[in-house]
Amino acid sequence: MTPISKLSQEEFERAIGLLIPSSKDQQPQPTPFNDSLFDQIRTLLELFGKPKWSIRPRTYTVLLMIGRLDAMDAFVNEGLLDIQFPYPEARLPAPLVDQSSRDRFMKSQLLVLTKATDIENGYHKHFTSQTVSESCFIIVKQLGSGSTGTVDHVISKLSLKEYARKRIRRRTLPRGCDATKGFENELGTLKKLSYHHLVKFVGSYTDPESIGLLLTPVADCDLKNFLERKPFRESFILRQAFGCLCSAVQYLHSQSCRHKDIKPANILLKNGEVFITDFGTARDWGEGGRATTTGMTGPYTPAYAAPEVAEWEARNEAADIWSLGCVYLDMLVSWRLNRSHIRY
Repeated sequence: MTPISKLSQEEFERAIGLLIPSSKDQQPQPTPFNDSLFDQIRTLLELFGKPKWSIRPRTYTVLLMIGRLDAMDAFVNEGLLDIQFPYPEARLPAPLVDQSSRDRFMKSQLLVLTKATDIENGYHKHFTSQTVSESCFIIVKQLGSGSTGTVDHVISKLSLKEYARKRIRRRTLPRGCDATKGFENELGTLKKLSYHHLVKFVGSYTDPESIGLLLTPVADCDLKNFLERKPFRESFILRQAFGCLCSAVQYLHSQSCRHKDIKPANILLKNGEVFITDFGTARDWGEGGRATTTGMTGPYTPAYAAPEVAEWEARNEAADIWSLGCVYLDMLVSWRLNRSHIRY
């Protein structure tokens, strides 16, 4: 079915002309465009009945500026999205075969390389306003919330990929609190780790109002909620989760890292797989650090904390094993209580 246009050709071209300089303009745009501009272009393309073009507003912008909109469908047909920017010359589609078009594309693409293009490539970026940072994502739904922030299911407007975005609101932090301490700790830990049963770091950003962290996968639920289902029938998930969680904790310790807050709420489930998350209180004792610590204990969950943690005694990675054992006990009890509903 052909999409219905809500704008006439004349209305569309007039609106776009107010936003983007065309190839007829003598002087190129002197500075890069703002991210908010691409939301406007996206909306106009949707209203004009161009849904496949609308998810590539940066590509459309560059091609319009160099007078080569005839090449737009080539980008669509090859599945190229705006996350591909910046393009190497060799990756440009066949319609841009002439050297003049390639040279103009390579020059003009610099104007759409805003900070948002780097977030999904493992970089940390700072935005000048929350409006700009929010313009990079489509919020699907809220996954969770706390006193200092939220976790949202978001879709990147660049790559169309789905992420869990952990966002901390600066104004909710107590006065005098280091607003970035826990964030920097989690960021540093996640960048170091790479294991199939740990959440994966994608990128991060800050703006004047908040601190953001992009993670994958987007969970179906956490283990706490899963165990509270009455009844639950997916017994196979629990059977395989024992070994998966054990291997994940073993990997953490092999990387000189203690999680320090292992509990069902910090274990995510996605398509039957388990992932440990929330490394805000984790401790990395690599590069000359010590595995055993003493003194006042940081934040922890009493029901899953080892005795030495609760009593402020010397503690090390064995405390994680205790916490994991408490999680195992929860799993076994829930399995037992639901045994009459489990099908093997």
